Amino acid sequence: METTPWEVNAKNISDQYVAGFLDGDGSIVTGIEKRADRHRFPCRVRLKINFTQHIRHKNMLILLQ
Repeated sequence: METTPWEVNAKNISDQYVAGFLDGDGSIVTGIEKRADRHRFPCRVRLKINFTQHIRHKNMLILLQ
C-alpha cells in the first residue's frame, strides 16, 4: 500500500489518532429497542460507530477496522 504524507500506516495508528479521526470524520449512534418478549431485559441498546471517507481512502478504513 502506497501512502501519501498525511496518511499513516498500521504501526503508526495510536488511540489518539483514532479518537481524532472519529471526532473529525466519524459519529457514534445509539438506539434502544424495546422487546416485549423479554421480561428480565426488556430493552436492547445498540451502539454503532461510523467513519465516513471517500473511496480513495479505503485503505485507511481497513487499517482502522
